[in-house]
Amino acid sequence: MHDDLFPAAEKILTDIENVFKRDKQLQDFEIVPVTVGENKSPVLHAEHTLGLQEWCVRHLYVHVYHKVMNLKRQQRLRREDPSVLSRLLLGGVLLNPDCTSLWNIRREFVVLGRYDPFTELHINAITLSRRPKSAEAFVYRRWILKRITADLLEAATLSSIVEEELRVSLMAADRYANNYHAWNHRMWVMSHIPQAQDIFYEEWTSSEMWVSKHVSEHSGLQYREFLLKQVDQHLDHTDICLKFHSTLVIFLSPLKHLTSHSESSKGSMLSQRLYLSIIDILDKKEPCSHCPINCSGNIFILQIAFLAFELLLIKELIHLYPGHEALWCHRRFVLFCFKSLAKNISGNITKETDILDGVPLPKAQKLSVLETDNDNCFLWRLVMWHEEVLLKDYSTKSAEESYQTKLALRHKKWIDNVLLSKKNNSCDAQSIS
Repeated sequence: MHDDLFPAAEKILTDIENVFKRDKQLQDFEIVPVTVGENKSPVLHAEHTLGLQEWCVRHLYVHVYHKVMNLKRQQRLRREDPSVLSRLLLGGVLLNPDCTSLWNIRREFVVLGRYDPFTELHINAITLSRRPKSAEAFVYRRWILKRITADLLEAATLSSIVEEELRVSLMAADRYANNYHAWNHRMWVMSHIPQAQDIFYEEWTSSEMWVSKHVSEHSGLQYREFLLKQVDQHLDHTDICLKFHSTLVIFLSPLKHLTSHSESSKGSMLSQRLYLSIIDILDKKEPCSHCPINCSGNIFILQIAFLAFELLLIKELIHLYPGHEALWCHRRFVLFCFKSLAKNISGNITKETDILDGVPLPKAQKLSVLETDNDNCFLWRLVMWHEEVLLKDYSTKSAEESYQTKLALRHKKWIDNVLLSKKNNSCDAQSIS
C-alpha cells in the first residue's frame, strides 16, 4: 500500500505519540470496536488508557510496516528524520508487538543511545496490556533489563524495577489464561535481579493467593514450583515460621500414633535428630516466642514446613474445586520434593543419573530413580499416609463427581507405578494407625 492510500496515517501516529508525551502514567492500550470512521481523530485517551478505533487499525499498520521496511531495505533507517521514525516504530509495536523486525530496529537505536531504556520499558508494558502473551515483547523486555542491570544502580532503583516487573507480569497473567510467557518472565526476574531475592517470602505468599483463584492454570502453579525449588537458597528464620507452626502440627500429628518409635532410631544420626525435633514440636503446648518450629535447631524442619504447607493447601483446593487436573499434577511435584528431601535426610547422597550402562533410561525409570532409605521410613510413611487419606475420600463418589474420581485414580496409579519402588514397598505397606 502506498502512503497516499491512507493520508490520515501520519496524523493518527502523531496523536498517539502526543498521548505518550502528555500522560507519563499511561497504563493500557485497547482497540475500540468502531468499524465506521467519523470526521474526527480515531485516537481516544481517558483515565490513563489509550484507545484506537478499529476501523483504522489495518490501514495504519500496513502504512507503518511498508514504510519502515522500505527504509530498512534502502538502508536509510539511521538517516531518516528521528521524529518520523519514532512515530512509525511506536505505532508498529503497539499494533503488532509480535513483529520481531520492529523490536530489532528499536534494539539498534537503544544501542546507539537514541532511545532511553526506561522509556522502552514503559512502551513495552503498554504493548503487553493489549497483547499479554506476546513472546517477542517479553524477550525485548528482558533484553532491556539486562542492559539496565548491567550498570551499577542504587538498590532503591533496582527494587523499583523489580516491583514494576512483577506488576507487569501479573497484569499479563491476569489478562491471558495460562500465560506461560508472563510466568517465565517472572521467574527470570526472580533469578537474575538480586533485589528480587529479598522478597522471596512475599512472592511465595502472593502466589498462594493467585493459584487459589486460578486453580486450572498450570503455568501459575509452575511458578509456585519454581519458588519451592528456591527454598534451599532462602532458608532463614522469619515471621513466616508462626504460620508454619499450625501447619506442621496438622501434618505431623499422625506420628504421635506411631508405635514403632524404636524403628526410627535405627537410622542415621541426622534422621534421629530430625525425628526428635518433630516430636518436640508436637509435644510443646505453647510454641516458643522466638521460633515456634525451632528452625535453627534442624535445617530440615523449615523445608518440611514449606512442603507440608503446600501439600495441605493443594488438598484443600482439590476438595473445594473438584475436577482440575492441574492441582493433581502440582501435588505430584510436591511429592517428588518430599521424596528428594527424605533421601537427603537419610544421608543417601548418591548422584542421580539418567543413564544406566550407557543406555538412557525410559521416562518412567527416570522418574522413579529417587529412593528413600528404610532408616528414614517414618517421614515417607507419613507422606504416604496423607495420600491414602486423600484418595480414600474419592474411593466412593457419586456420578456427578466421576471426573474427580477419575483424576484420583490416575493419581493413585501414578504413585504406585512411578513414585513408589520395590525398595520402599515394604516400608510403605506399613500404616500409621
